[in-house]
Amino acid sequence: MDMTNVRNTLKSLGLGQKEIETLLSLYSLKKATVAALARHNGVPRTTVYTALASLLDKQMVLRAK
Repeated sequence: MDMTNVRNTLKSLGLGQKEIETLLSLYSLKKATVAALARHNGVPRTTVYTALASLLDKQMVLRAK
């Protein structure tokens, strides 16, 4: 499945653009800090925190301790 199909599938599941970008970056990096995700996506950390909170609520990511 190409990335366009992956993005479209995630969008059809109700994810927003920032959530999709954060999720795909996290899968690419496997495990990352908020700062690393923000650098990878070229967005502010606050954007990543918001996207991660939403992804956590939707049970699409897990929080590592």
